[in-house]
Amino acid sequence: SSSGSIQITVPQRFPESLSPVHQNPYPSALHTIHISQVLSPSQASTCLNLARTYAAETECWSQKDTERHSAYSTADFPIEDCAEMQSYLDEIDFESRIFEQLGDSFGVEKNDLEFLDLFCAHYQGGESSNRDGE
Repeated sequence: SSSGSIQITVPQRFPESLSPVHQNPYPSALHTIHISQVLSPSQASTCLNLARTYAAETECWSQKDTERHSAYSTADFPIEDCAEMQSYLDEIDFESRIFEQLGDSFGVEKNDLEFLDLFCAHYQGGESSNRDGE
């Protein structure tokens, strides 16, 4: 359930007179960002260890995937490619848990939800690639 979650409503972007033509009221469910814990710290740690092991074995985090993500390339791998991660997520009932939280948060039936693309991405902090001539 979504108890204990943080909700942030995104400010209205356009005044009513300039808003794109649609019949949706502001704020709609999609104007709210929901932050909640899906995995326990132990489960998150297990997922991280499984991801790091898989990435080290396949070197998938050493280069960005421009085939799957042409507009926004990322260093990632589809969960379905990592049998250990898929098995662990099944074991902890991740799909049912996340769909229940999403359903509760956005007012849809969890049985109407499915993953289009579930992947594990690697983001690394550091210097910006735009150094403004330095």
